Amino acid sequence: MQTLKCFALCLLLAGAGSLFFRPVEAQTPSPADLKAITDAIQTLQDQQATIADNEAKIDDKLASISDSVNQARIHASRAR
Repeated sequence: MQTLKCFALCLLLAGAGSLFFRPVEAQTPSPADLKAITDAIQTLQDQQATIADNEAKIDDKLASISDSVNQARIHASRAR
């Protein structure tokens, strides 16, 4: 008998919960919103390209500095 009450309570709660969890309809974006989103995406893509270029330049400079440091160590060890 208690199992039947628990089952009935679960069904009642599930039915009540389904009233609150219905699919929500999305709004269709306006043309101005679409243009703003497109512009924002393009700006982000441009920024990412700039960042990638800067990272490549930084890597090149670090490689150059590393090479210079290695050469300086070689010359310092030979001077002794």
